[in-house]
Amino acid sequence: MYADIGRLGSKSIVRAWYFVFFTLLLDYLGQGARLIRYPEAQNVLFEMIFHQAKFLYVPFLILSILATVIASQAMISGTFSIVYQWTTTHILARLNVDCTSPEWRSQIYIGTVNWLFLIAVLLLMIKFRESHRLAAACGPAVTGTMTLTGIMITWIFFLKGQWIKFIMSILTTPVDVVYLLSNTYKIPHGV
Repeated sequence: MYADIGRLGSKSIVRAWYFVFFTLLLDYLGQGARLIRYPEAQNVLFEMIFHQAKFLYVPFLILSILATVIASQAMISGTFSIVYQWTTTHILARLNVDCTSPEWRSQIYIGTVNWLFLIAVLLLMIKFRESHRLAAACGPAVTGTMTLTGIMITWIFFLKGQWIKFIMSILTTPVDVVYLLSNTYKIPHGV
């Protein structure tokens, strides 16, 4: 999503998040309520759908698969964009970047990153072996990304001399770090 700010503009991202925020809030409150009522629940979201509206289970499963495909594509293109930014700001060594569209300069492919993704996926498959064990690593992965993003943007504000943004970032990045640390209890459950 952050990589798409350059293509879509920050206003459209913020407007989309109004809907996303309230949807996620309702979803997480519903899952929390179900966990309070049924603490032994394993897959809370799918159990809620299955027990409340069985006719929605298959469409919900299809929607979940589509969301997974979209999220993985967004992660890949976002990583390409971040690595491209790192190479253009000389944080990372120069890599071969291919523009895949003559109209959109932001549509890029970085072969080295793609191969590193393949190696990482294969190592994760070997390490976790089952998808339910990998699910426990999702929270720390997401919060780790948030923390890394916070640290990098803080560094950028410092380098650009944007002191007010730098101070605000210094004050908010520890929240991401605390959130990451609070998710580390999930790691032993996935390994």
